[in-house]
Amino acid sequence: MGIPEDEVIEKIMLEAPVIKRLIEPEEGAGLVVFLCASEASFISGASITIDGGWTAR
Repeated sequence: MGIPEDEVIEKIMLEAPVIKRLIEPEEGAGLVVFLCASEASFISGASITIDGGWTAR
């Protein structure tokens, strides 16, 4: 589209989310670790959204 990558991230990808940054791999991995733990044993077939507040807007 002829615009720099940082502008695409800022003006298109991060326009709507409440948290104005992309998720870090460690944050996604943290959810995976939790889901593998016994504390998450009753979570099954659930959709867990990690979207920086996108759906809360």
